[in-house]
Amino acid sequence: MATLYRANSWRFKDNPLHNAFYDFTSNPWMQAGQWVFKTEELMKENPDKYLFLEGTAHDNPTLSPEYISNMEENTEPLVFRVEVLNERLRKLPNCYYPSFDTERHCTSALFDYDQNADGIWLPTFRDYDPNKALEVSLDFNNYICCGIICQEVPGKLKILDNVYVKQAKEDKTLAETLAIAIHDAYPDQVKRHIIVYGDASASSKSAGSKIPMFNQVAAELRRLGWKVYMRVLKANPEHKDRFALIERILAEGSSMLPRVRINQNTCKALIISMQNSPVLAEYKKDKSSEGKTSIQQEYATHLSDCFDYIVYYKYSSESQKNKAKGSSMRFLGGG
Repeated sequence: MATLYRANSWRFKDNPLHNAFYDFTSNPWMQAGQWVFKTEELMKENPDKYLFLEGTAHDNPTLSPEYISNMEENTEPLVFRVEVLNERLRKLPNCYYPSFDTERHCTSALFDYDQNADGIWLPTFRDYDPNKALEVSLDFNNYICCGIICQEVPGKLKILDNVYVKQAKEDKTLAETLAIAIHDAYPDQVKRHIIVYGDASASSKSAGSKIPMFNQVAAELRRLGWKVYMRVLKANPEHKDRFALIERILAEGSSMLPRVRINQNTCKALIISMQNSPVLAEYKKDKSSEGKTSIQQEYATHLSDCFDYIVYYKYSSESQKNKAKGSSMRFLGGG
């Protein structure tokens, strides 16, 4: 948009605002938006030319007295802090994903337009292929069940979407509700094949059912017309092994490993989850954000775990070795 800016030195020569350039925004949610703070640095170098101001809703005298308290009551805590109190989200210096870079790994120019059956032009995502099987990686908790939706092409793992549910549908468990949400998100899917990855501990039973959570998801998806393939390891990998593989993939230093590309338009929660996942000693992920009422749980580490599961299970040398042998012993479930 900056290139469209035009100056008219004849018509506006006496206007004190002539040649001024303004941008107004709330604080960015992702690292790619950090460019808005460039003016702050430029003001330090040349305060006569540049001005950078920050404010909160408290600085707006036209708002009603109840506005801020109403927003705090009716918006989720992190949204309130960023959009109302104008707090900055920063990438952690001790991030579990040190090579994760939204400029490299996230894509946004993915829109196409096509007509539906009624002749209405609607936006579609060109990274999604309805004729190709979906791959989902899931994480289960009592208060949130979530997953990421992927498709693989040669040399690339495309993360199309993140899905999460916090409230079970009537007569359904939370895991079954997640399966329904995945189904509802892809009404135009032609090849109704879905490959399910996830946390080995989710093979245990949930509080609301005697059936393991993965089995609940698989049964619900099959009821909805999907052919389900389970790819869940019997045991989770060592912390160091998982960290090392994910770091090699995100660093993109080897042609033997795939490139990961995340749809920035649909995977906001996943991106924030990855950016705000700290690392502890011995390459363990700090998961203290999970269950905290002050943090929206879709922004806690749950979705980043979904990312870890599918990347490790698809691309670790151990998994590849078992695939080469034709063994299915490490996997739970069947086709």
